[in-house]
Amino acid sequence: MNDLRSRAGIVIPVFNQLFFTRVCLLALEQVRGGAEVVVVDNGSTDGSAEFLAGWHDPEAGRRWLPQPENLGFAAGCNAGAAASDREFVVFLNNDTFPLEGWLSELLVPFEEDPAVKVTGSRLLYPSGRIQHAGVAFNALGPHHIFVGLPGSFPPALVRRDYQVVTGAALAIRHHEFDRLGGFDTGYFNSFEDVDLCLSVRRDGGRVVYVPTSVAYHFESMTEGRLDPSDMRNYQLFMDRWGSVFARDIDELLEQARSEGHDLSDRAPSRREVVDQQRRVEELARRLDQLRLALRIRPRRAALRAGNALRRLVRRRR
Repeated sequence: MNDLRSRAGIVIPVFNQLFFTRVCLLALEQVRGGAEVVVVDNGSTDGSAEFLAGWHDPEAGRRWLPQPENLGFAAGCNAGAAASDREFVVFLNNDTFPLEGWLSELLVPFEEDPAVKVTGSRLLYPSGRIQHAGVAFNALGPHHIFVGLPGSFPPALVRRDYQVVTGAALAIRHHEFDRLGGFDTGYFNSFEDVDLCLSVRRDGGRVVYVPTSVAYHFESMTEGRLDPSDMRNYQLFMDRWGSVFARDIDELLEQARSEGHDLSDRAPSRREVVDQQRRVEELARRLDQLRLALRIRPRRAALRAGNALRRLVRRRR
């Protein structure tokens, strides 16, 4: 099989958070193969623009797309996708650390079945617990299933179709993304991915969770997706999809219980939380020590630095 990575364009929308952007790009340099990377800077004010201007090198597959203001997740991703001509578009949050094989594994299902339109990664907190292993629904809307459980929780290691996978690490066929008109900009920084996946399934496409595609996600350790302060997005989503999505979370959890799996070990210990913070702080120190502006010259220096960073993030699969 040819290297699917060369057929992918990775789109990363950013707004500030320069430290996380640097870590993400450094990790990507070791796993992207021939994929191009398009960073959409939504008007950052923390030095990201200066850093990305130095990182920008189209001949090396690194492209910076500055925007005059914060367009939000949907519009930023749409701009990045429009700038790429690759067969697959891969959306990736800048607060992620993709592991070896992340991109290759994420793209495999597209080759196996033309009905597969969207794929999503298994995302772990730095503690090794699950942040994303698919999205399921109750009557109130979408929730990350198995969130907070150990990363090796057996049901989370099974490739399967879900109604939705998170946009934090999501791949889609480019022509499908264009056909749907991209992410709906009626949402602002939530529910865009949910809306997109449900649109794909409505039209007969498959949305596949790929547990062998793994990245760490430096998101705060909180359960679920719903933000009570974000009622406008939520209301828009429920008006459009409330009578459509299947209420499947109880069935999926009961299936896991019936197979003998323990769902009670969800809360991280204090030690895990402290350890997670320590690793993030150590990543920051190591970057400063290495003085990496991620210009990747020479490449060998970047590989050495990336290996050093990788050792600081426990590889708990």
